[in-house]
Amino acid sequence: MTVFVTGFWASTEERNIQLGGDDQGNSVLLPINRLYGATGIEFEGNYSNGPFSITVGATYTDATIDDDTLNPDVIGNTPRHIPDLTFFARPAVDFDRISLGAVVNGTTESFTQDTNILVQPGYTLVSPFVSYRPADNVTVGLNVFNVFDELAVVQLQAAAIPASGFTNAQVMNGRTVTASIGFSF
Repeated sequence: MTVFVTGFWASTEERNIQLGGDDQGNSVLLPINRLYGATGIEFEGNYSNGPFSITVGATYTDATIDDDTLNPDVIGNTPRHIPDLTFFARPAVDFDRISLGAVVNGTTESFTQDTNILVQPGYTLVSPFVSYRPADNVTVGLNVFNVFDELAVVQLQAAAIPASGFTNAQVMNGRTVTASIGFSF
């Protein structure tokens, strides 16, 4: 068994231009000149017993906008797209010729923009896999990304729901099945 725990404290300055959305849902360029602060803890561990293994990890983050010379209204807010918790787990069973398991990734909710008005939901994605080795140098695999077809919103452009009710969004792929054949030589 291995376990790693790391605490962190970070402070960073940003001068940038970001693409954002106004109250009407239109794309706008947002100048940024601010300081961020974050504290948190990261955990990662691995356990193996015979054919079974599991690797897990999680990061808790408490982040804030500490200063903003161009938009002081956001001071003290949580930066956009920074969830309190992200996590993963990868249990697996490995026999002589067959391996199977899953990858589970997730995050808690986060704010869409630095104004902290609109919240994008958290999500958990489960992606099982199986591989079979019919010969020493041949592997056949099957993977199903996001097996439960979870809607996982990664980013929303708008700070609030615009009057039109529409905004740009980035989402993770829905259920995706892939098969593979591998040869080693």
